[in-house]
Amino acid sequence: MSEFKQKGDIIQGTYEITSVFPFVEGVLYYTTVKKEGPDSGQTRFIHAVNMKKKPADYELDELMSRNQEMFFPIQEVFLEDGKLYQVFNKMEGILFGVYLMRSAPLTMDEVARILKTVTNHLMQCYDEEQFALIDPQNMMITSTGEVRFLFGGPKRLFGLARREAEDVKKVAQVLYQMLTGKRVDDKADKVEPVKETRKDMSLELESLIQRALSADPLKRPRVRDFWRWAEQYEEKKQKKSKSAGEVLPAKVETKNSKEETLPRPVKGKQAEKRKQVEQRPRARRPIAALLGVVAALAVAVGGFMWLSGDSAEDVLAAGGILDSSVEKDAEQAFAYYQQSNLAYDRKQLEQAIALGRKALSADLGKKEYYINLANMYGVAQQYEKGKVVLEAAVAEFPDEPRLLDDLSVFSYYLKDYTGALEAANRAVKLNPGAGSYYYHQGKIYGALKQYDKAIQSLRYATIVSKKTPRYYHDLAVYLNMKGQLDDAITEAKKAAKYADRKQEEYHLTLGVLYLKKWEQVSKNTSLTLQKREEEMAEYSKRAYRAFNDAVDKEKRFPKGQYYKALAHYLHGNFKSANLAALKAAELEPNNAIYQYQLGLTYIALGDKENALSVLEKAYQIDANNSLIQDAIKKAQQIKPQKADTKKEEKTDEKKQ
Repeated sequence: MSEFKQKGDIIQGTYEITSVFPFVEGVLYYTTVKKEGPDSGQTRFIHAVNMKKKPADYELDELMSRNQEMFFPIQEVFLEDGKLYQVFNKMEGILFGVYLMRSAPLTMDEVARILKTVTNHLMQCYDEEQFALIDPQNMMITSTGEVRFLFGGPKRLFGLARREAEDVKKVAQVLYQMLTGKRVDDKADKVEPVKETRKDMSLELESLIQRALSADPLKRPRVRDFWRWAEQYEEKKQKKSKSAGEVLPAKVETKNSKEETLPRPVKGKQAEKRKQVEQRPRARRPIAALLGVVAALAVAVGGFMWLSGDSAEDVLAAGGILDSSVEKDAEQAFAYYQQSNLAYDRKQLEQAIALGRKALSADLGKKEYYINLANMYGVAQQYEKGKVVLEAAVAEFPDEPRLLDDLSVFSYYLKDYTGALEAANRAVKLNPGAGSYYYHQGKIYGALKQYDKAIQSLRYATIVSKKTPRYYHDLAVYLNMKGQLDDAITEAKKAAKYADRKQEEYHLTLGVLYLKKWEQVSKNTSLTLQKREEEMAEYSKRAYRAFNDAVDKEKRFPKGQYYKALAHYLHGNFKSANLAALKAAELEPNNAIYQYQLGLTYIALGDKENALSVLEKAYQIDANNSLIQDAIKKAQQIKPQKADTKKEEKTDEKKQ
């Protein structure tokens, strides 16, 4: 394997190395872009690391798309001479090691915030099969206190599967440096108590540090123990602030649209995508007003039905999952497992399930075999069997939060909401840093019509996973159901902000909420007529913009066209309303409401013939709809001449 490049060398014919820094793993370069182009002369940090084997293209893609709130964003990834190069985006902030040299010891508030962020990141890494090296050299901190890792990503790409006990020791070393300004030697298993130099040091945190530095890994605490201390510190601080009369932000955003169900179990790339979407980054700053719900959310529920004392084998046998023709053989089990996945890739689902059963029957000690078979049952929508597999998995691995979370989803689909909630509560308790677990818990509370608890769970999901639009969207739905419209709009705006190009429903929901706000304002007699009309015009304009975003993302989206027409109609732009309503009716001609809305636009334009024509279609589809009946009466009263309509200049259209 070739040596690392040195100062003056060129990387990939583009980046000239101006400085070389030793790094926790590999080398960190400071470079200047020499290639002609818009980036010429700009500087970039590049990390280089030796690779034992050439990674597949999809593995490089996975590295590029790693979570940008845990890891510093990557601009480019490539291989050269057996080394993997990661070109980072323009750096914001400074290395955490440099920050500690300048600023340590830090205040206890800052220590708690950073500790919570780092441990949140770690717990999410464990949950998503990622890794991150805990070292001040490998961490960046911004002026707003955000902490991100430089080197890290998919475990299988780098083959650096670290044990939690090792991470805990590293966390304690960094924590000690934050508190005292002194570095801890890697070989040290004891340090001078922090209490000797800091009067604000708690005995609990002191104990955690000393135990984490123990030479015996079995004596070390868990990462979540440090997370829990930081969270409790913030809660206590919040209570003190409240007792002192501090005014705290209580608003939360929400949105109004059709409720979404839990994502269905999937496999392969879809499953990876679900992980990326649902288990995004942790909260970076204290939001103590909302964090007070954690204790209530993580309540332990005793007497779980799947912990009745039956073994995994008993549960599987009773559920008819085991293949009695298969003997116990770990090597053969792995072969069945591989064949099962191959059959699935070939879209041979029945064969994939049969082979998955054989794999599990041959070896009950592998978590992957349970997950594989349960997911395939989920794809086949055989939720009863999938639930049996997951109940057996939980019997075999009772403290595995991923299995409990999956069990909660399958139970939800089977409308076993009590069992689903038990599993969700347990998953949250075991891993309080996974946003998807709180999300599933919230959806289950919603199914049980316990909307206040649903809101609490979904609020916390948005705290620990800040850029997942689904969480904001469903939180908005429940807030709107509780009559908290302004909060619903705020949350809906966040959902629309973080939505990708194919998630037009989030923009649609935002628009619907704006229309509901328009209706609320129209009935508010405490406002002057002028003020009321101004606010109504503003909300109809906002609704139009939201619906336009939905339509821009999917031109053939009839619901978006319908609401766009409605917004135009309320704003008095009848010609534009007519065009949008026409598109909706053309895309879905058997929808009575779309035909009705089109009829209203013709009435507003004074076009009696077309109004009666489309309203007659609407009546044929839904003869019992009183709105359609009333509209037909209005259309029949139209005089031959066209009514004056509001002029709509193209410039006005662009402004909207």
